[in-house]
Amino acid sequence: MNRRQFLTLTLAAGITGWRLPFSRLTYAQSSRVDGFLAQMSTRQKVGQLFLFAQSGTTFTDDMRRLITEHHAGGMTLFSDNIDTPEQVTQLTNDIQRTALESGMPIPLFIAADQEGGIVLRMRKAPFSPFPGPMTLGAADDTELTARFGAAIAVEMAACGLNMNLAPVLDVNTQADNPVINVRSFGSDPAKVAQHGAAFITATQNMKVIATGKHFPGHGSTITDSHYTLPVVENEDSSGDITPFQEGIDAGKG
Repeated sequence: MNRRQFLTLTLAAGITGWRLPFSRLTYAQSSRVDGFLAQMSTRQKVGQLFLFAQSGTTFTDDMRRLITEHHAGGMTLFSDNIDTPEQVTQLTNDIQRTALESGMPIPLFIAADQEGGIVLRMRKAPFSPFPGPMTLGAADDTELTARFGAAIAVEMAACGLNMNLAPVLDVNTQADNPVINVRSFGSDPAKVAQHGAAFITATQNMKVIATGKHFPGHGSTITDSHYTLPVVENEDSSGDITPFQEGIDAGKG
């Protein structure tokens, strides 16, 4: 799929429920990636390492400069960027159109944190009020978790977003944790791994990229990494790593 085909599909997103093609990386795809890289300058390659964020619900000159001058690899949307499905679809269309016109050989990642529960960037009606991970962990039905992940992905893809900064794969082992708590599937590493893998598989089956976080595990800390540097003091952190390994394996399918 070339960039123009990508843009055409994106423009139809709000009407057709378009989904970004995504599959396991094959040798042929790897060769295409090498071909894209060969076309890029060093500055362009560096830009691809960054996802930027900007305020507002409309495409701005600052967004344009990030894409055309700094060669952004993607944009992350937050609640202040999202109002209605029509509005966010227009915004993602403008982002991808600018990337196409800038001469980059690949489209941008457009991401948001759609974990469910207290972390939902696409929150206002008519977007769905999805339950949080701890609720799903308590239900302990991985098929339900998979349906949840797929439903979130469908809403995202319909509006032109192709990456979900979820699921949370942290094991909630510290009651005083100020940032993970109900965002985790639970305190059992095996359960978190099972539900995380189900979410990832279902999300990527709907052609949206899943992103397991927060490696190497944030559930046993007592500080918020948005404001300070947490320290993991567990001598044995193998349980914290288990969900990430299961998530990686699920993402390969």
